[in-house]
Amino acid sequence: MKKYIREILWGAFALYCVFLLWILFFSREAKRWIPINEYIAEYSSIVPFRTTLKYIKFICRKQNWDSFRLAFYNIGGNLILFLPMGFFLPLLFPRMRKFSRIMLNIGCMIFMTEILQALLRLGIPDVDDVIFNFIGAWVGYGINKRFSEYISIVP
Repeated sequence: MKKYIREILWGAFALYCVFLLWILFFSREAKRWIPINEYIAEYSSIVPFRTTLKYIKFICRKQNWDSFRLAFYNIGGNLILFLPMGFFLPLLFPRMRKFSRIMLNIGCMIFMTEILQALLRLGIPDVDDVIFNFIGAWVGYGINKRFSEYISIVP
């Protein structure tokens, strides 16, 4: 039975990785006509929570479904995006069970994603994305720890 659980988890992880790549890189239109230095100056945000506060102010001013949905997709989407990574990695990779090791690896993945998005001029490189992706991965790791005794696949 553990063999099938392992295969199902690997399949789910593979589907998640394909979905993650599509969301982060292939579902966006590149702005290649903008020189890289102008793109980073215009579209990136390195001040923590500047974008999040802007969304919150936008919701308070507009108070309609569209403004709420935009903020929810940005904040909630970033939280949810890396949650499965924090869940799956400790299950599928025994060397990744320690909190420090998994968070370091996921942090590197998130930073590399933001750097690639900036270099490829896809999306908006934003420190808030890094923060919320990391928190989401942390929550996924917590869920894994809470339920790992029920879904252990170690041979």
